[in-house]
Amino acid sequence: RDIAAAAGVDASLVVDLMGQNSTVTVSQGGSISAFLLDLQGVSARDLATSFYNESFRETLVNSTIAVLGSRPEHLGVGAMTVEPKTFVPLQPTTTSMTSTSTATFTSTSSGSVVTTTT
Repeated sequence: RDIAAAAGVDASLVVDLMGQNSTVTVSQGGSISAFLLDLQGVSARDLATSFYNESFRETLVNSTIAVLGSRPEHLGVGAMTVEPKTFVPLQPTTTSMTSTSTATFTSTSSGSVVTTTT
């Protein structure tokens, strides 16, 4: 929801790397990735302005704390990028995951990848 709110879009337009709406993909290294779909009238610059500000970083940290139930010792948001890309869903695989804390965002005119490590 934080990504959708920052982009000014409905949460259903945030999809994970497999195309599941209203969700994100968390990698084994703790990187969070998502696409923003159907971004009519929203530029990569608009998204970068929203995602790179300190308020958004604080929102991500607070949401992570809410999900985990406590604040890990080294929790924070690091690097973020907004990069235009065409959305192509990945094929399902089975993986395990761990959690750390940085963030990367990638934006496209037809969709945006949002990558965050928490």
